[in-house]
Amino acid sequence: MSEDYKGRLVDDVLEQIIKIIPVDETKLIDNLNKFKSSLFNKSPEVKRGADCWVPFINLLNFHIPHIKDEWQIEIKNIINITY
Repeated sequence: MSEDYKGRLVDDVLEQIIKIIPVDETKLIDNLNKFKSSLFNKSPEVKRGADCWVPFINLLNFHIPHIKDEWQIEIKNIINITY
């Protein structure tokens, strides 16, 4: 990892994945939107750190316990991108 690596902003990743989620996954979408609202006053440094990423991943794991559908696989791939 290079010294200039800063990590990804959790809200950037959220924006990418929310477009993929089927509209009938209303609870997941609602919870992601609530999470997104909680980010409005957080600094970029915090949005790159565990204080935001851990709750975000926990929320996804709760609503997507088993990856089986194509949209779920696509979300996993977005989350797992490394630079």
